[in-house]
Amino acid sequence: MKHIGDHHRTRLHFVHAQFGATTILKGVLYGYQQNIPGAVGYTNNLLQEACDVLFDHKGPSILKGDFNHDLFKLESSAILSEADTTDT
Repeated sequence: MKHIGDHHRTRLHFVHAQFGATTILKGVLYGYQQNIPGAVGYTNNLLQEACDVLFDHKGPSILKGDFNHDLFKLESSAILSEADTTDT
């Protein structure tokens, strides 16, 4: 993982689910609490890493979690805006 160090890896998880011929990639991101110094930057890096993994997957992908920040104020959320994504 190029955007995050080893100490951040427990905050980002992925699993492939196979449904017939379709493989869905599901990701869960646990952002850092707002009262931790550097939390916005750390969470932004986690989201960047998640986007890299999700967009490498050729099938449907889902990202969910507790971002602990306004998702659309994170710099890396621009990647989601530029891609063909749906926010629910």
